[in-house]
Amino acid sequence: MVECFKVDEYKSFERDLEKHLDQVKSKGKILELKKSARIIEDSVKKLMPSEIKNANFKLDFLNENSIEISIDVEDARKINNGYVIHDVLNNRDVFIPGNHFIEKGIKNSKFLILKELSSYMNGLLDKLK
Repeated sequence: MVECFKVDEYKSFERDLEKHLDQVKSKGKILELKKSARIIEDSVKKLMPSEIKNANFKLDFLNENSIEISIDVEDARKINNGYVIHDVLNNRDVFIPGNHFIEKGIKNSKFLILKELSSYMNGLLDKLK
């Protein structure tokens, strides 16, 4: 004969556990986003021209999957993308090419971010063992 029993609080326990796991997962994602943002910030700063080295980086979390990184310096955009000046001696406009330090910094940080994410995932897998 098989005996059955009923746990009245099981559904409540299951919901609480799922809620807790979602919070832990969300916090882990945010920590990894912060780490990734710092890696990008360090990589970009290494390539920044000296006249804007003291720029402030601003990190805005758009959601648990996205972060926006901005540089709080007016000249940073011109120096990164390039700009036009007027050459008064020759009476013509001259384009000063940008050095694209932001794009290069992001490209350089890709390997470090992937390495950090791999380490994070391996840590999660180790916890499950």
